[in-house]
Amino acid sequence: MELVASRLSGLAPGTVAVIELLAAGEPLGVPVLDKITNPAGLEDAEAQGFVQVYQDGRRTMARLAHPVYGEALRQSLPRSRLRRISATLASAIEATGARRREVGSMLIYEPDLIERGRAWLNVATGELSGACEILEAAADQAAAVRLRVAEARVLHDMARLGQPGAVAPRLAALAESTDGDLVPALAGHAAALVTGNASDLEAAGHALEALGAWLLAAEAYLAAAAAYRSDGYARPASALTRRAGELAALCGDVSSPGLSFGTQTGRLTRREREVAGMAAAGASSREIAAKLVLSVRTVDNHLQNAYSKLGVTSREELARVLRS
Repeated sequence: MELVASRLSGLAPGTVAVIELLAAGEPLGVPVLDKITNPAGLEDAEAQGFVQVYQDGRRTMARLAHPVYGEALRQSLPRSRLRRISATLASAIEATGARRREVGSMLIYEPDLIERGRAWLNVATGELSGACEILEAAADQAAAVRLRVAEARVLHDMARLGQPGAVAPRLAALAESTDGDLVPALAGHAAALVTGNASDLEAAGHALEALGAWLLAAEAYLAAAAAYRSDGYARPASALTRRAGELAALCGDVSSPGLSFGTQTGRLTRREREVAGMAAAGASSREIAAKLVLSVRTVDNHLQNAYSKLGVTSREELARVLRS
Protein backbone atom coordinates (compact mmCIF):
# COMPACT_ATOMS: atom_id res chain seq x y z
CA MET A 1 0.00 0.00 0.00
CA GLU A 2 2.83 2.42 0.85
CA LEU A 3 4.48 1.66 -2.50
CA VAL A 4 1.28 2.52 -4.36
CA ALA A 5 0.89 5.77 -2.39
CA SER A 6 4.50 6.66 -3.18
CA ARG A 7 3.96 6.12 -6.92
CA LEU A 8 0.77 8.17 -6.92
CA SER A 9 2.38 11.08 -5.10
CA GLY A 10 4.53 11.91 -8.12
CA LEU A 11 1.68 12.02 -10.66
CA ALA A 12 -0.03 15.05 -12.14
CA PRO A 13 -3.43 15.95 -10.58
CA GLY A 14 -5.27 15.09 -13.80
CA THR A 15 -3.70 11.65 -13.86
CA VAL A 16 -4.57 11.02 -10.22
CA ALA A 17 -8.16 12.10 -10.91
CA VAL A 18 -8.51 9.42 -13.60
CA ILE A 19 -7.08 6.74 -11.31
CA GLU A 20 -9.38 7.76 -8.44
CA LEU A 21 -12.44 7.64 -10.69
CA LEU A 22 -11.53 4.14 -11.83
CA ALA A 23 -10.91 3.06 -8.24
CA ALA A 24 -14.47 4.14 -7.44
CA GLY A 25 -16.14 2.74 -10.53
CA GLU A 26 -14.10 0.49 -12.80
CA PRO A 27 -14.46 -0.52 -15.56
CA LEU A 28 -15.50 2.72 -17.26
CA GLY A 29 -16.05 3.63 -20.87
CA VAL A 30 -13.39 5.97 -22.23
CA PRO A 31 -16.10 8.36 -23.56
CA VAL A 32 -17.40 8.73 -20.00
CA LEU A 33 -13.94 9.47 -18.64
CA ASP A 34 -13.30 11.99 -21.41
CA LYS A 35 -16.44 13.89 -20.35
CA ILE A 36 -15.29 14.45 -16.76
CA THR A 37 -11.48 14.42 -16.98
CA ASN A 38 -8.78 15.72 -19.25
CA PRO A 39 -8.02 13.04 -21.88
CA ALA A 40 -4.33 13.73 -21.26
CA GLY A 41 -4.79 12.36 -17.75
CA LEU A 42 -6.00 9.02 -19.09
CA GLU A 43 -3.14 8.89 -21.57
CA ASP A 44 -0.62 9.59 -18.82
CA ALA A 45 -2.18 7.04 -16.47
CA GLU A 46 -1.96 4.41 -19.20
CA ALA A 47 1.62 5.35 -20.07
CA GLN A 48 2.62 5.15 -16.38
CA GLY A 49 1.18 1.63 -16.15
CA PHE A 50 -1.69 2.44 -13.81
CA VAL A 51 -4.52 2.01 -16.31
CA GLN A 52 -5.31 -0.52 -19.01
CA VAL A 53 -7.40 0.57 -22.01
CA TYR A 54 -9.02 -2.29 -23.93
CA GLN A 55 -11.81 -3.15 -26.34
CA ASP A 56 -14.99 -4.84 -25.13
CA GLY A 57 -16.82 -5.49 -28.34
CA ARG A 58 -17.41 -2.05 -29.83
CA ARG A 59 -16.73 -0.27 -26.56
CA THR A 60 -13.39 1.21 -25.54
CA MET A 61 -13.07 0.61 -21.82
CA ALA A 62 -10.58 1.51 -19.10
CA ARG A 63 -9.74 -0.24 -15.86
CA LEU A 64 -6.93 -0.19 -13.35
CA ALA A 65 -3.96 -2.28 -14.43
CA HIS A 66 -3.61 -4.02 -11.05
CA PRO A 67 -6.20 -4.79 -8.34
CA VAL A 68 -3.80 -3.48 -5.69
CA TYR A 69 -4.14 0.07 -7.01
CA GLY A 70 -7.88 0.12 -6.47
CA GLU A 71 -7.69 -1.50 -3.05
CA ALA A 72 -4.97 0.90 -1.91
CA LEU A 73 -6.90 3.96 -3.03
CA ARG A 74 -10.23 2.83 -1.63
CA GLN A 75 -8.60 2.20 1.74
CA SER A 76 -6.60 5.43 1.84
CA LEU A 77 -9.09 7.97 0.51
CA PRO A 78 -11.22 9.76 3.13
CA ARG A 79 -14.78 8.52 3.07
CA SER A 80 -16.11 12.02 2.26
CA ARG A 81 -13.84 12.25 -0.78
CA LEU A 82 -14.85 8.81 -1.97
CA ARG A 83 -18.49 9.88 -1.70
CA ARG A 84 -17.81 12.97 -3.82
CA ILE A 85 -15.98 10.91 -6.44
CA SER A 86 -18.86 8.41 -6.59
CA ALA A 87 -21.39 11.24 -6.88
CA THR A 88 -19.39 12.88 -9.68
CA LEU A 89 -19.22 9.59 -11.50
CA ALA A 90 -22.93 8.90 -11.13
CA SER A 91 -23.79 12.39 -12.40
CA ALA A 92 -21.47 11.95 -15.37
CA ILE A 93 -23.09 8.67 -16.34
CA GLU A 94 -26.50 10.29 -16.26
CA ALA A 95 -25.32 13.40 -18.12
CA THR A 96 -23.62 11.51 -20.95
CA GLY A 97 -26.61 9.25 -21.46
CA ALA A 98 -24.16 6.38 -21.77
CA ARG A 99 -25.41 4.39 -18.83
CA ARG A 100 -24.68 0.69 -19.21
CA ARG A 101 -23.56 0.85 -22.83
CA GLU A 102 -20.46 2.86 -21.97
CA VAL A 103 -19.82 1.82 -18.38
CA GLY A 104 -20.02 -1.94 -18.79
CA SER A 105 -20.62 -3.70 -15.47
CA MET A 106 -20.63 -0.42 -13.58
CA LEU A 107 -19.07 -0.68 -10.12
CA ILE A 108 -19.62 1.86 -7.38
CA TYR A 109 -17.53 0.53 -4.51
CA GLU A 110 -18.12 3.11 -1.83
CA PRO A 111 -21.31 1.61 -0.34
CA ASP A 112 -19.63 -1.73 0.39
CA LEU A 113 -16.09 -0.47 1.00
CA ILE A 114 -16.37 0.31 4.70
CA GLU A 115 -18.18 -2.87 5.68
CA ARG A 116 -15.82 -5.08 3.68
CA GLY A 117 -12.91 -3.34 5.38
CA ARG A 118 -14.45 -4.04 8.79
CA ALA A 119 -15.04 -7.66 7.86
CA TRP A 120 -11.46 -8.26 6.72
CA LEU A 121 -10.17 -6.61 9.86
CA ASN A 122 -12.07 -9.32 11.72
CA VAL A 123 -10.46 -11.92 9.47
CA ALA A 124 -7.03 -10.54 10.35
CA THR A 125 -7.75 -11.20 14.03
CA GLY A 126 -9.18 -14.66 13.31
CA GLU A 127 -12.85 -13.74 13.83
CA LEU A 128 -14.33 -15.41 10.75
CA SER A 129 -17.86 -15.67 12.16
CA GLY A 130 -17.92 -11.97 12.99
CA ALA A 131 -16.59 -11.16 9.53
CA CYS A 132 -19.35 -13.16 7.85
CA GLU A 133 -22.03 -11.47 9.96
CA ILE A 134 -20.77 -8.07 8.80
CA LEU A 135 -20.65 -9.22 5.18
CA GLU A 136 -24.13 -10.71 5.27
CA ALA A 137 -25.58 -7.43 6.55
CA ALA A 138 -23.64 -5.48 3.93
CA ALA A 139 -24.93 -7.75 1.16
CA ASP A 140 -28.51 -7.20 2.28
CA GLN A 141 -27.92 -3.44 2.37
CA ALA A 142 -26.49 -3.49 -1.17
CA ALA A 143 -29.40 -5.60 -2.38
CA ALA A 144 -31.90 -3.14 -0.90
CA VAL A 145 -30.57 -0.34 -3.12
CA ARG A 146 -29.95 -2.64 -6.11
CA LEU A 147 -26.16 -2.33 -6.09
CA ARG A 148 -25.76 -5.77 -7.61
CA VAL A 149 -22.00 -5.75 -8.16
CA ALA A 150 -21.35 -4.56 -4.63
CA GLU A 151 -23.70 -7.26 -3.36
CA ALA A 152 -21.86 -9.88 -5.40
CA ARG A 153 -18.44 -8.83 -4.13
CA VAL A 154 -19.62 -9.02 -0.52
CA LEU A 155 -21.28 -12.41 -1.03
CA HIS A 156 -18.16 -13.72 -2.73
CA ASP A 157 -16.11 -12.68 0.30
CA MET A 158 -18.40 -14.90 2.38
CA ALA A 159 -17.72 -17.79 0.01
CA ARG A 160 -13.99 -17.19 0.39
CA LEU A 161 -14.38 -17.30 4.17
CA GLY A 162 -15.91 -20.77 4.17
CA GLN A 163 -19.60 -20.21 3.43
CA PRO A 164 -19.95 -20.86 -0.31
CA GLY A 165 -23.08 -22.97 0.10
CA ALA A 166 -24.91 -20.12 1.79
CA VAL A 167 -24.24 -17.63 -1.00
CA ALA A 168 -23.80 -19.60 -4.25
CA PRO A 169 -27.51 -19.56 -5.27
CA ARG A 170 -27.76 -15.82 -4.67
CA LEU A 171 -24.57 -15.19 -6.64
CA ALA A 172 -25.88 -17.33 -9.51
CA ALA A 173 -29.03 -15.20 -9.65
CA LEU A 174 -26.95 -12.00 -9.65
CA ALA A 175 -24.84 -13.36 -12.50
CA GLU A 176 -27.98 -13.73 -14.60
CA SER A 177 -29.05 -10.13 -14.02
CA THR A 178 -25.70 -8.30 -14.20
CA ASP A 179 -23.73 -7.22 -17.27
CA GLY A 180 -20.04 -7.99 -17.68
CA ASP A 181 -17.82 -10.90 -16.72
CA LEU A 182 -17.01 -10.14 -13.09
CA VAL A 183 -20.15 -11.34 -11.32
CA PRO A 184 -20.39 -14.58 -13.37
CA ALA A 185 -16.75 -15.27 -12.48
CA LEU A 186 -17.43 -14.72 -8.79
CA ALA A 187 -20.53 -16.91 -8.98
CA GLY A 188 -18.57 -19.64 -10.77
CA HIS A 189 -15.91 -19.60 -8.08
CA ALA A 190 -18.48 -19.89 -5.29
CA ALA A 191 -20.29 -22.74 -7.07
CA ALA A 192 -17.00 -24.59 -7.56
CA LEU A 193 -16.14 -24.17 -3.89
CA VAL A 194 -19.47 -25.82 -3.03
CA THR A 195 -18.85 -28.90 -5.17
CA GLY A 196 -15.10 -29.08 -4.63
CA ASN A 197 -14.73 -30.31 -8.21
CA ALA A 198 -11.14 -29.85 -9.37
CA SER A 199 -11.88 -28.95 -12.99
CA ASP A 200 -14.61 -26.47 -11.96
CA LEU A 201 -12.22 -24.79 -9.52
CA GLU A 202 -9.53 -24.61 -12.19
CA ALA A 203 -12.00 -23.06 -14.66
CA ALA A 204 -12.99 -20.52 -12.01
CA GLY A 205 -9.33 -19.64 -11.56
CA HIS A 206 -8.89 -19.10 -15.31
CA ALA A 207 -11.93 -16.80 -15.42
CA LEU A 208 -10.69 -14.73 -12.49
CA GLU A 209 -7.15 -14.53 -13.85
CA ALA A 210 -8.49 -13.27 -17.20
CA LEU A 211 -10.14 -10.41 -15.30
CA GLY A 212 -6.91 -9.49 -13.53
CA ALA A 213 -8.24 -10.71 -10.17
CA TRP A 214 -4.93 -12.37 -9.34
CA LEU A 215 -5.48 -13.00 -5.64
CA LEU A 216 -8.88 -14.59 -6.26
CA ALA A 217 -7.45 -16.66 -9.10
CA ALA A 218 -4.62 -17.85 -6.84
CA GLU A 219 -7.15 -18.96 -4.23
CA ALA A 220 -9.18 -20.84 -6.86
CA TYR A 221 -6.08 -22.53 -8.27
CA LEU A 222 -4.93 -23.66 -4.82
CA ALA A 223 -8.36 -25.13 -4.10
CA ALA A 224 -8.23 -26.89 -7.48
CA ALA A 225 -4.73 -28.18 -6.73
CA ALA A 226 -5.89 -29.62 -3.42
CA ALA A 227 -8.81 -31.32 -5.16
CA TYR A 228 -6.62 -32.74 -7.91
CA ARG A 229 -4.15 -33.99 -5.33
CA SER A 230 -6.96 -35.65 -3.38
CA ASP A 231 -8.10 -37.37 -6.60
CA GLY A 232 -4.58 -38.66 -7.23
CA TYR A 233 -3.59 -36.27 -10.04
CA ALA A 234 -0.21 -34.91 -8.99
CA ARG A 235 0.81 -33.19 -12.22
CA PRO A 236 -2.08 -30.69 -12.55
CA ALA A 237 -1.93 -30.15 -8.79
CA SER A 238 1.72 -29.13 -9.02
CA ALA A 239 1.15 -26.91 -12.05
CA LEU A 240 -1.73 -25.05 -10.43
CA THR A 241 0.13 -24.66 -7.15
CA ARG A 242 3.02 -23.11 -9.04
CA ARG A 243 0.72 -20.74 -10.96
CA ALA A 244 -1.07 -19.75 -7.75
CA GLY A 245 2.27 -18.85 -6.21
CA GLU A 246 3.17 -16.69 -9.20
CA LEU A 247 -0.12 -14.80 -9.04
CA ALA A 248 0.03 -14.34 -5.27
CA ALA A 249 3.55 -12.94 -5.63
CA LEU A 250 2.20 -10.30 -8.03
CA CYS A 251 -0.10 -9.09 -5.25
CA GLY A 252 2.74 -8.40 -2.82
CA ASP A 253 2.73 -9.51 0.81
CA VAL A 254 -0.81 -10.88 1.03
CA SER A 255 -2.54 -13.45 3.17
CA SER A 256 -6.06 -14.84 3.07
CA PRO A 257 -7.82 -18.01 4.21
CA GLY A 258 -8.09 -19.07 0.57
CA LEU A 259 -4.31 -19.17 0.27
CA SER A 260 -4.13 -21.90 2.91
CA PHE A 261 -5.39 -24.68 0.61
CA GLY A 262 -2.81 -27.42 0.48
CA THR A 263 -0.82 -26.00 3.40
CA GLN A 264 -0.73 -27.14 7.00
CA THR A 265 -3.46 -24.69 7.98
CA GLY A 266 -5.63 -26.05 5.19
CA ARG A 267 -6.05 -29.21 7.31
CA LEU A 268 -7.95 -27.28 9.99
CA THR A 269 -11.73 -27.17 10.11
CA ARG A 270 -13.33 -23.77 9.75
CA ARG A 271 -13.93 -23.53 13.53
CA GLU A 272 -10.42 -24.72 14.36
CA ARG A 273 -8.99 -22.12 12.01
CA GLU A 274 -11.12 -19.41 13.60
CA VAL A 275 -10.15 -20.33 17.15
CA ALA A 276 -6.49 -20.72 16.19
CA GLY A 277 -6.47 -17.35 14.42
CA MET A 278 -7.94 -15.55 17.40
CA ALA A 279 -5.54 -17.27 19.77
CA ALA A 280 -2.60 -16.36 17.55
CA ALA A 281 -3.80 -12.75 17.61
CA GLY A 282 -3.51 -12.75 21.40
CA ALA A 283 -7.03 -13.53 22.59
CA SER A 284 -7.39 -15.74 25.67
CA SER A 285 -9.58 -18.85 25.64
CA ARG A 286 -12.14 -17.03 27.77
CA GLU A 287 -12.21 -14.07 25.35
CA ILE A 288 -12.58 -16.40 22.37
CA ALA A 289 -15.38 -18.29 24.10
CA ALA A 290 -17.26 -15.06 24.79
CA LYS A 291 -16.99 -13.82 21.20
CA LEU A 292 -17.96 -17.14 19.62
CA VAL A 293 -20.58 -18.02 22.24
CA LEU A 294 -18.81 -21.27 23.14
CA SER A 295 -17.66 -22.79 26.39
CA VAL A 296 -14.03 -22.34 27.37
CA ARG A 297 -13.65 -26.11 27.32
CA THR A 298 -14.86 -26.27 23.70
CA VAL A 299 -12.44 -23.51 22.71
CA ASP A 300 -9.55 -25.37 24.36
CA ASN A 301 -10.56 -28.58 22.57
CA HIS A 302 -10.51 -26.79 19.19
CA LEU A 303 -7.16 -25.25 20.08
CA GLN A 304 -5.65 -28.61 21.01
CA ASN A 305 -6.91 -30.12 17.77
CA ALA A 306 -5.23 -27.28 15.88
CA TYR A 307 -1.99 -27.80 17.83
CA SER A 308 -2.04 -31.50 16.96
CA LYS A 309 -2.70 -30.98 13.25
CA LEU A 310 -0.09 -28.24 12.93
CA GLY A 311 2.55 -29.88 15.10
CA VAL A 312 2.90 -27.00 17.55
CA THR A 313 2.78 -26.82 21.34
CA SER A 314 2.31 -23.13 22.15
CA ARG A 315 0.48 -20.03 20.98
CA GLU A 316 3.79 -18.49 19.90
CA GLU A 317 4.50 -21.43 17.59
CA LEU A 318 0.91 -21.32 16.39
CA ALA A 319 1.26 -17.66 15.44
CA ARG A 320 4.44 -18.38 13.46
CA VAL A 321 2.78 -21.24 11.54
CA LEU A 322 -0.30 -19.18 10.71
CA ARG A 323 1.89 -16.31 9.45
CA SER A 324 4.01 -18.59 7.24
